[in-house]
Amino acid sequence: MASEFYNSLYKQSSWNKDFLSNEIDPYFLKLPLCNIKFDFDLEFGPPQEKITSLEIAKGQQEYFGVSWNDRFSRFHPTETQNKIIDCLGLDRTVSYLHLQKPGQNHILHMDSLNADGKFDDLNDKVNQVVRVFILLQDWAPGQIIQFGNVVHTKWKKGDVCYFRWHDIPHGTCNFGHQDRALLLVTGLRTTIFDSIMNSQTSVQLTA
Repeated sequence: MASEFYNSLYKQSSWNKDFLSNEIDPYFLKLPLCNIKFDFDLEFGPPQEKITSLEIAKGQQEYFGVSWNDRFSRFHPTETQNKIIDCLGLDRTVSYLHLQKPGQNHILHMDSLNADGKFDDLNDKVNQVVRVFILLQDWAPGQIIQFGNVVHTKWKKGDVCYFRWHDIPHGTCNFGHQDRALLLVTGLRTTIFDSIMNSQTSVQLTA
């Protein structure tokens, strides 16, 4: 059983909802979209409060009795992490470091295109606003990110995961022995970002 919040958003998704398929539709998911080379050590900015104007987000996370605050932690990106984010060329970015400790999970959920209300002035958020994950460390055993029918593991430091965040059910878990850190980045698409998206070869960027 899933929460009514999850079900209502899931029904609106244009993804084909085939969790058993082995096919990956690049319209919905690109793993990795590109890789950003950087030699910065992992660092943490100030903690960032989990703020949302929509009960639909918190309601999904706490439906099974686990506090939202116990599933992961948020931190403001540092100056060096913003250099990594800038490589993607997105405009008006809203970002945070998503830290998951061993034993934590970010339950399978649907996003509502809210982004803390930062893009409410737009008329076409579905096509203008994109979201990516930037992995800040090499994968370690026990760390998983699921996007729809894809269970993603064995990533490399700097890999960028693109997904249609309002269409693809997604979640993360860490049943390993090491912390897992990624940057969650939401922003407006630009010609720079679209050129990365449309590339037919593996894109390497350097921060």
